[in-house]
Amino acid sequence: MNENTKIECYHGTSKERANSILIEGFKNSQIGNWLGKGVYFYENIYYAIEWGIIYFLENSDILYTEYTKKCAIIKAVLDWNRFELLDLNDPVGYKYYLKIVEEIKSRFPKRIESIKKGKDIEIIRLIEEIERETGEKYISMFDILIANYPKDIYKKGKKGVEGNFLPCIQKQICVKNQDVIEKIENIDLEECDIKQNFDIIKENREEYENEKQCRAIRKAIRKDKKYSR
Repeated sequence: MNENTKIECYHGTSKERANSILIEGFKNSQIGNWLGKGVYFYENIYYAIEWGIIYFLENSDILYTEYTKKCAIIKAVLDWNRFELLDLNDPVGYKYYLKIVEEIKSRFPKRIESIKKGKDIEIIRLIEEIERETGEKYISMFDILIANYPKDIYKKGKKGVEGNFLPCIQKQICVKNQDVIEKIENIDLEECDIKQNFDIIKENREEYENEKQCRAIRKAIRKDKKYSR
């Protein structure tokens, strides 16, 4: 499943880590995320900015100047012309993934049963664990994995929205073979479009936090009623 193309993508990190990456290059994550071990990029810079807000500032009540002091974004050009790509957004790619899962199920039924929720992230972690134990290749035979994830836009009060557009899509790119990375550079965070993205993220996260608080209050009220009977 090769793609004869190049793509620009973005990696959110801290200022300190960015300087190290620019000098020494990326290090593959040792704890598998959505798509297993590798270096993660976003196709849309919005999510690279959001990553910094969540993991390096840890709250939504922040100013853009705080973000620019502590966070950084690295732009990378990926050239996957000569590399193996598994695109889980593509029907053929996803069908191939399901074949891998079925083979794991048939060969290691007890291991699959141990995954209670059966989420993709847990399945991929299990596959990588089995790869380490057996020396066989399932997911690791691919240099790049790609997957889309729907992201909510928090306007919970609005009802009856028509249409079938997805409100927001997060495309994650997991580079397992760093030969795919053709070049990297630091993004100038003073660019106006970066600030615009930051403002939208902050607004959406504030709505998300408000929604979480409302859910917690409603849950507490239900609990009080339950024990007051």
